[in-house]
Amino acid sequence: MKSVWTVLFALGLLLSTFAQEFTSPKPTAFPEWVDWTVLTPNPVLLLSEPNQEKTQPWGQVMNLLPGQGTWTAQAQGHRIQYSVGFTMNQVKATVPVLQGFSPQAGEQLWLLSNRELRGPFDFRHANSRGDFAVPPISGDSLCLIWETTQAIPPNWRISHLWYEPSSEKSGFGSAGPCNIDVECLGQNQVKDAMVLILSPTGARRCTGTLLNNTAQDGSPLILTARHCNTSSESIFVFDYFSPSCGGPDAALNRSVQGAVKLASSSISDGELWKLDRNPLPQWKPFWAGWNRSDSVPGPAYYGLHHPSGDVLKHSKAEMNGLGRSTYLGVVSGTGAYLRVNRWATGTTEPGSSGSPLIQAETNQVVGHLRGGYAACGNELEDYYGGLFAGWAGLDSARSLGVWLDPIQQGTAAMPGGYYPQAALDVDLELLAPEPNLYCQGQPILAGLVHWGRNCPDSVGLELKSKQGIVKWKQPCTMAFSDTLWLDLRPKIPFALGSDSLELRLILPEGMPDEYPADNLRSAYVRINPAPINTIQYSHSELKQAELRILDTQGNLIWKRVSTDSVSGSNTDTLCLGIACVNISWPDWHETPPAIPFAEIRFKGLNQELTWNSEVGWEDKNWCQPSPLAEDKAQVFPNPSQGEGYYYAPPQHVGGTIWILDSQGKRVAAFDAQPETMTALPKMLLASGLYFLVPVNGGESVKWIVQ
Repeated sequence: MKSVWTVLFALGLLLSTFAQEFTSPKPTAFPEWVDWTVLTPNPVLLLSEPNQEKTQPWGQVMNLLPGQGTWTAQAQGHRIQYSVGFTMNQVKATVPVLQGFSPQAGEQLWLLSNRELRGPFDFRHANSRGDFAVPPISGDSLCLIWETTQAIPPNWRISHLWYEPSSEKSGFGSAGPCNIDVECLGQNQVKDAMVLILSPTGARRCTGTLLNNTAQDGSPLILTARHCNTSSESIFVFDYFSPSCGGPDAALNRSVQGAVKLASSSISDGELWKLDRNPLPQWKPFWAGWNRSDSVPGPAYYGLHHPSGDVLKHSKAEMNGLGRSTYLGVVSGTGAYLRVNRWATGTTEPGSSGSPLIQAETNQVVGHLRGGYAACGNELEDYYGGLFAGWAGLDSARSLGVWLDPIQQGTAAMPGGYYPQAALDVDLELLAPEPNLYCQGQPILAGLVHWGRNCPDSVGLELKSKQGIVKWKQPCTMAFSDTLWLDLRPKIPFALGSDSLELRLILPEGMPDEYPADNLRSAYVRINPAPINTIQYSHSELKQAELRILDTQGNLIWKRVSTDSVSGSNTDTLCLGIACVNISWPDWHETPPAIPFAEIRFKGLNQELTWNSEVGWEDKNWCQPSPLAEDKAQVFPNPSQGEGYYYAPPQHVGGTIWILDSQGKRVAAFDAQPETMTALPKMLLASGLYFLVPVNGGESVKWIVQ
């Protein structure tokens, strides 16, 4: 077991952002002398339907009894390592909540599970209250490792454990299928202002926004909802979004634990908190702008939120679908709330509470989510407490305006920004190209971001592939926080196939980068020989719909919004490179787009699928040859239920194709032409092995019918 753990952690399990700043070795396995306490989870409670306020219990809390958890010690050179372990069956994540946490210089804490490693944590993570917690640590076994020079156990205690049962739906992949990853909508700075709020003592989760103020001093002010029951011990997680559209999970290690409540409004359900410490500069946090006007200018609004604690999602309100209202009331032109009558794309869920309603034109926050009835599968409304309603109140010291407008000049709207501006001297960051399937000639984009006060005249870039190394100079002309997108395609020697890329940034000699870990990125790309499929939209608004493509096993191989394409036209190109797929527009299964003559066409290999009001918007199957195997006869899907397609390669003459059973008996026949996909005739075939044999010559194909 110990050797397995050593290999796993050597492969790079999740580390705290701070871990790189320590020189002491990190643990690679559970200490052999640790004393394990086996805990029994409480029976999973059947939750009632979540109420309209988009909040519900999250995980469960277990208070520790006297004697549960015994520290064992072992000398490690001139230091002493104290360890205690807890394990629970059927648990997928755990949070230990500490009280009295006040490490001295040289003391540090590691948190090690059977899935990941966090730490080390030291005096820089302590606050005046002495409470401490980190985001959930995956796994069902957790060991706390305390390193010190003192021959006495830790002077802090574990007050309780928060845990999440394996059966509970939450976290990555838990949001409803109509939700859209924020990265599917292109670049949006406001995503860097969003936080997932976790309260392991109150067992709640919500969404918050890092807001700018008129002093523009970088105060870490978080806006959320009052009903979230955020506490001073809550955990605020930054940058919890997938790195690509429909992409993988993100790390939870960019977090700040602890905050002080500044303002609270029962009228608008708004609350403002100040974090105990600022998010680190290398996280590149964004302080969002706001608009407290009691009118609602402009027609376009959107929301960013963490439904069911999932990675950050984007919801777009219908055009002109916003109005003033009381909570759960109808649009009346008055009231403390902004009512979103219907979401054009996406929705909200429990976990979305406290998230911002954002003006699309200015990217300014105008409200915070209280609740409503919207969910995947319906077109019902949501309600956001307006900033205008909580700006001033009977207790002025608890009003939003006191803290968001400290210069008190009556500012009605405030832009956002990466404040305090240019906290770093020299810092450049590389953004890796997406590990996608690319068409031949399609740009492969990598980003160069400028985060510092200064930038050299030019920087060196080095692109390494299995074909060799390409080097070039790139002028540094970006302003603070700007991104320069670079097309790597002309610099990649190979024309087709697959390759692992490594892109390195090289600064002039003697000019140190404050965060050099950002200067090396790698990606795996695949390039197909030619564009295989195109999607044509009759109207640009149709490009807002989510596209899902699944293989024959039901695995998701493509999930995105069609605007996540290089082309700005109403035609998108996909290089699937896969034989048979299922294509879905889930946004319109129940409700077709309200656009006259709306139509989408999916084309490829002289075939075409069409979706419109006449034929409907249901899922459709599609089969085509793999681009690297067009010289072979093929049948799709294989195995199948007796239906599918037959492809005859160019060298076949065509004509009649016999279908023979495993005994060589002919059971059916059909005609096929070279370089075409022919639908197989509908047949009632018994399960077994069959052969498709061209009568006029050519290779036969084995076909399994289930």
